[in-house]
Amino acid sequence: MRQPTTYNLQPNHGFGLLEIIIAVAIIAGSLFALAEVSALAVRLTQTALAEQQALFLSEAGIENARFARDSSWATLLASAGAETIDTFTRTTTLEDVYRRNSDDDIIPVSSPDPKTIDPNTRKVTVTISWQGRKGIMSTSLSAYLTNLFQS
Repeated sequence: MRQPTTYNLQPNHGFGLLEIIIAVAIIAGSLFALAEVSALAVRLTQTALAEQQALFLSEAGIENARFARDSSWATLLASAGAETIDTFTRTTTLEDVYRRNSDDDIIPVSSPDPKTIDPNTRKVTVTISWQGRKGIMSTSLSAYLTNLFQS
């Protein structure tokens, strides 16, 4: 007849398996965190790229206005409007410029000081808008242009 097999149970028996499970959980959590950080980095890079492209487009819009001014003052005055470039919309606006009568400084139209419209200066504002992750994003750039070649 066969003798029954006896098992010796030791107090540390099974802890190796528990350690492996804990190590796998820590590694899986670390990999998940790294994946999330990587995804966040990609999103931030895409946002920064779009903002940089918008800034370049707004600077190019100001340069276009300068070029139009150099061609003729009438060309500049007709250059306002909107255009679509890839996923961006560039809007160029021209505003009258008011000068204080006493010292010829540029002042806002709402100023109570006596003022006069300067027919040879315009404020050019270029606004770039695009669809971002959180809705419509926009940036703008302004410059004053003077009729250098007035007759």
